[in-house]
Amino acid sequence: MQLLEAQLAVKRAEAQKAEAEVRVFLVQNPDLVRAHEAKAVWDALRSDPEVAELISQIEQIQKKRESLTRLVHRPQSDPSARSMDRQLLTLKVRLQDIFESRRKTLIPRLREASLRSTLDAREVDHPDEVVRRLDAIIGGLEDAKRALLRGSTGR
Repeated sequence: MQLLEAQLAVKRAEAQKAEAEVRVFLVQNPDLVRAHEAKAVWDALRSDPEVAELISQIEQIQKKRESLTRLVHRPQSDPSARSMDRQLLTLKVRLQDIFESRRKTLIPRLREASLRSTLDAREVDHPDEVVRRLDAIIGGLEDAKRALLRGSTGR
């Protein structure tokens, strides 16, 4: 029993050390955290119909603009090219505004979900939790065994 308790203490200390190392890494590398959060927000926004439509419009105008650039001698002075540039700028600003406004609501949710999944993983892997679950299973088996014994002697 003492060996099991010692093993549990070692596992607990290893888990705490790993968690502390992750926290130190995140504090030392805030740019990575921001980059990951920005990517997660963009991934979440891509499924939004409004954002998907904006991205599609931007891509279409960019393709038209590239085609026009190949055809026209001076695309900077072409009125249709300037019009496309203004449209692109307007759409990109609108997309960035949507990103910024939704980022403020999505980042806390993403952090909460990440924290929840970390806690869930720690709860499942935590040695105390494993022992508690095993005790519950053993207790249930013992109850079932007693009930079976009572049933067979009561006949």
